Amino acid sequence: MDESVNHLFCHCKTVWRIWQIWANLWNVFITFPSSFKALACTWYTQPVVRKSKPIWNTAFVWTIWCCRNGIIFNKSRVSEMQVFEAAVQRIHHWIKSKWPKSTLQIHDLLLHPTSVSLESNRANRQLVPSWTAPPAGALKFIVDASTRGSFGESGIGGIIRNHTGQTIAIFSKAIGLSDPTGAEISALTEACRILIAMKWHLAAPIIIESDCESVIKWIENILHCPAVFKDRLMACVQVQSSFNWRFSFMYRDSNCVAHRLAVKGISRSSNLLWIVNNFNYHQQGRDRGMVLRVY
Repeated sequence: MDESVNHLFCHCKTVWRIWQIWANLWNVFITFPSSFKALACTWYTQPVVRKSKPIWNTAFVWTIWCCRNGIIFNKSRVSEMQVFEAAVQRIHHWIKSKWPKSTLQIHDLLLHPTSVSLESNRANRQLVPSWTAPPAGALKFIVDASTRGSFGESGIGGIIRNHTGQTIAIFSKAIGLSDPTGAEISALTEACRILIAMKWHLAAPIIIESDCESVIKWIENILHCPAVFKDRLMACVQVQSSFNWRFSFMYRDSNCVAHRLAVKGISRSSNLLWIVNNFNYHQQGRDRGMVLRVY
C-alpha cells in the first residue's frame, strides 16, 4: 500500500487504535474517519482548553511521525501503548515548556484529561510573598504533598498560622503509595481531620490553601471531580458546607514550608504532629510552650 497522509495518521490499524485509546480517556465516541482532516475536526470540537488544543493534537501527530520514521529507517519496534505514552509525555513537556508555572501533572493527563487546567498568564504574574496573613482572627492552614514519580511513595505536610504569623501547628506524615493528585487530596483531608479534632474551627474562621489548582476547583464544584477521587474529596466539600471553611489555590512559591514537610514525610517511620501547648484561640498573642506529638 502506498503511504499517504490519511493512512499514516488515521487509517493504519495500529494508529487508529492509538487514537481510540485517547478518545476513550475523554469518553468520546469516534467513528472511523474518511480522512485525517475529518479526524482533526472531530478533535477540535472536544472540551479542551482552547489555547492548548494545537499542542495536544500536534503532539500525537508528531509522535506518530517520529515512530514511523524509526520503524522504517532504524528497524525499531514499538507497541501501541509505547506510542501512546510517548505522545502523552510529549504533550506534558510541551505544555510545561509553554506554561512553565502550570501545576499540570502527567498523571492528570492519563486519568482525567478533561479536568486539567492551565494558567496561560502565570509567566507574567507578579511575585507573591512567601506567606500572606489571613484576616484578623482567622487561621490559615497551608498543605502540600510530595510523590516519587507519577505513582510512588508519598508524603504530606502542612502548617497552620494565625493572622500574626504565629505557628499553631505543623504535621508531616507518610501515606504510602499514591499518585500526585491523590496525595494532594490526602493532605487536604488530613488538615480537616486535625482542625476538627482540635476544635479550632469552633472559634476561628478557617482558610485551607493548596497549590493543586484542579483539586481546589473540584471542591468548588464536585460535579467536575473524576469519579476515582469523588468519595475522598467529599469530606472537604462537607466541612466547607457545614462550617463555612474556605478552600483556596495558592502558588507553589507561597507554600515552601508545607512542601518541605511533605518531602520529609515520605521517609518518616512515625507521623509528626507539632502543636502549641494549650493553645487558646482567644489568647493567640501570648508566648507559650510547645508540645511534640507522634501518632
